[in-house]
Amino acid sequence: MTGQVLKTILKQSGLSFTEISKRLDISPQNLQMYFKAQDVNTSTLERLAEALGKDISWFYSGEPFGVQPSSISVNMNDENAALVAQLREKDEQISRLMGIIEAMQGIGQTKKGIA
Repeated sequence: MTGQVLKTILKQSGLSFTEISKRLDISPQNLQMYFKAQDVNTSTLERLAEALGKDISWFYSGEPFGVQPSSISVNMNDENAALVAQLREKDEQISRLMGIIEAMQGIGQTKKGIA
């Protein structure tokens, strides 16, 4: 999901962006950064869902756009649930690796400053 789609969905939540950012304990400027993302990661959607009192599936249900969930055919069988769990795990791994890369880049910059 892109940040622009996320922004549209959050507008339908009935809460202001200021209220949503308070619930996330972030600044409104940081919330705005989510809207610039090409691909909003799963952990961000999970935090938003929790802050809104929704299940993460709400973002994909069509409900924010007035589509009744009963009109959407979603089959969350065991295989699909396992795939979702694998995607969450991979997303967490990627986030950890990005943190390591950023830390290593910072160390490289520090060493350049010393040399």
